[in-house]
Amino acid sequence: FLVSTNFASTLTFIAAIAIGFTYPLLPTQILWINLITDGIMDISLATEPDHGDIMKQKPQKKGEPILNKQIFPYLLIIVPIMVTLALFVFNHYSEESIEKARTGVFLVVAMTQVFNAFNLRSLERSAFSIGFFKNKWIILAFFASLILQYAAIKLPFMQNLLHFRDIAWTDILIMTALSSLVFIFGELYKFARRKI
Repeated sequence: FLVSTNFASTLTFIAAIAIGFTYPLLPTQILWINLITDGIMDISLATEPDHGDIMKQKPQKKGEPILNKQIFPYLLIIVPIMVTLALFVFNHYSEESIEKARTGVFLVVAMTQVFNAFNLRSLERSAFSIGFFKNKWIILAFFASLILQYAAIKLPFMQNLLHFRDIAWTDILIMTALSSLVFIFGELYKFARRKI
């Protein structure tokens, strides 16, 4: 989870600077994402129960790298979606203000990471086949992250602290829905893999 999401975040920075944008996020905004989104979601992933097929899986080789053939397809799915959405949102809002552009990028990066946690509950099985609501901690973490990200954007105190600008609820909901594309494409990949 951390490898895939941080890789995508880093590439978003590189891509933004490469095409002539300024920094898409400030250090305090990155810290918020790392503490709230990553912190809450990775702890909840650690509580994922056994899916009943662990003894059917082949053992991993000693010294196998983290970026193995199981996780690599998720990078190919998650990274382009996150980077494309972030750059699109940044470009869209940058005409109004750089603070608003960073607010939009913050929301997209945070929410794609939240939705990606559902992909990585299992690298092979669908979240629906293992029971979408089976891990109550993932569900609680999802809603906690959602509330905290929205609070960071909408509450004046948090806006000032993190250098955000208010965004209309319509835009927030659209960006949240678009962020779910990482989960949808992750599920499509698993479906195609099972069929093949």
